[in-house]
Amino acid sequence: MVSLKFKTSNILLLFFILPIVAIWDDMLPSDKNVPRPKTHLQKDYGQWCRNFTINQHVQCPEASPLHWYVCCGESGTECCFGIQTPMYVIIGGLLCVAIIVALYSFFLQIRISKKLKKTSTKSENHKYFSVKSPAV
Repeated sequence: MVSLKFKTSNILLLFFILPIVAIWDDMLPSDKNVPRPKTHLQKDYGQWCRNFTINQHVQCPEASPLHWYVCCGESGTECCFGIQTPMYVIIGGLLCVAIIVALYSFFLQIRISKKLKKTSTKSENHKYFSVKSPAV
């Protein structure tokens, strides 16, 4: 029983450690002619789409709170435009509110028009009384 438990733990350990081990080729030296950013404003924070197998590296434009760029394409080194996930929630919520308001106003308009059709518009039925304020 002890040997079986020992073997099972070794197999589980092997499955957890084996996927972590990866061997990459040495990185190519960066181009020395490109000036390095010296201030925070000069840095570009666009996502890098890298494929070490074909040695192709592309930097996407910088994202914003409304959109982002995702690595796509056959080699995974092309930049594709995408909308940030919270924007889907915000736009969907606003769309739901707009639909609810439109339906409510539509049903309200139908209900008001039905009530107006039933009532009489003759001015003879209305009597007006003057209102006097009490003497102080």
